[in-house]
Amino acid sequence: MNYIFINPVTDAMFDSDDLEKYLAQRDCKRVYCNEPWVDVVLNKYKYILDNTAKCVVDMRCPAAAMEAGKHKHENLVFPDIHPILIHCGIELSERQDLKDAKKIITTPCDALADYGNALGLDNTEFVSWNKWYYNGNDMIKPKVISKSPLPLGFFEKLKYPVKSLTGRDVITSFFEKENFGDYRLLEMLLCHEGCHNGDGVC
Repeated sequence: MNYIFINPVTDAMFDSDDLEKYLAQRDCKRVYCNEPWVDVVLNKYKYILDNTAKCVVDMRCPAAAMEAGKHKHENLVFPDIHPILIHCGIELSERQDLKDAKKIITTPCDALADYGNALGLDNTEFVSWNKWYYNGNDMIKPKVISKSPLPLGFFEKLKYPVKSLTGRDVITSFFEKENFGDYRLLEMLLCHEGCHNGDGVC
């Protein structure tokens, strides 16, 4: 048996009962995080924003952060903050109650899987949902998601001026113009309109 963590996008794609039965067929037990990583990550950004006058770049989407990283500027801060899903994987890899089996962390894209696997966490594998799912036999039919369960607006509670960007062309164009003087934080998702359009769940 393996333990498996289902990312929020994948979770929204399937009926919960069907998903549980499917995971059992694959000899996997679904697990959840104990820590409120969404709040923890949000507070990490708040701390950075409270302690710099520069514009902070959102690092939650590795692919978007990589694109933004091509346009370094003295007025930009690229904080060393892991994406939320990576925090989840780190917790699960260190949990003593899960030490007896492999941990599988499903991701909505290959970029997050690559990021997680590069950390070399003990007995833990990050894999896009599609790669893991299509490696099985009996399939369950996914729902079509028209709106991401992880939409833009993550930083609204922080009350800082935020510019939200989605889509590679939009992000690239914005950074080429260096038009970030009026903002304190740049929220970015590389996949158009959100992670439900990621290459790991399409």
